[in-house]
Amino acid sequence: MKLGMDISTVSVIPPIPDPGSHRWFKEASRPSGQEQPWIYVAPMDSLELVSNPEPGPAGELLRKQPVLRALDRHGQCVSVGLTSWRLVATLLRARNGTSTMFLNGIVRIPFSGCWANYTNLGITEPVSKTLQISSSATHHTNPTYNASSEADAATATAAATTAAATATAAAATDDTPPVTHTSAAEE
Repeated sequence: MKLGMDISTVSVIPPIPDPGSHRWFKEASRPSGQEQPWIYVAPMDSLELVSNPEPGPAGELLRKQPVLRALDRHGQCVSVGLTSWRLVATLLRARNGTSTMFLNGIVRIPFSGCWANYTNLGITEPVSKTLQISSSATHHTNPTYNASSEADAATATAAATTAAATATAAAATDDTPPVTHTSAAEE
């Protein structure tokens, strides 16, 4: 059915939790006159790297974990937590295709609202390598990465391909100066 109008944004209420679950009991105990929290939903246009990874000692967690958020075309934080979007962290291989380094921790994470927060990534060896974070989903267009960095040790590249949009940041030895990227606005 065609309505003769374009819908650019939609606000939705999160689905009702499973009966008997902790979230269901919490929702059921709320006063009946309280409004449901609305979530801003729009097509994701870009990913912003809010927190660059900062390396730690070999075999341990990164000192600073990557944090990304999804933005719409107006730069607004947009909820993709109700979709199939996931982020995947990988190490880029050396030019000869071999590498003895591996990532430890959970490398594939979902969004929570507009946020994607890695919590336990680590690298097995203290050699300079590039960490790549790719977004993927089914039935969606891929966003471009939108961030800037202030140090050579962290590079941000924009890449929108049919396979995935990538955000890269260097994760190197302990001698690498800390790299930070701050966001102008929080959700």
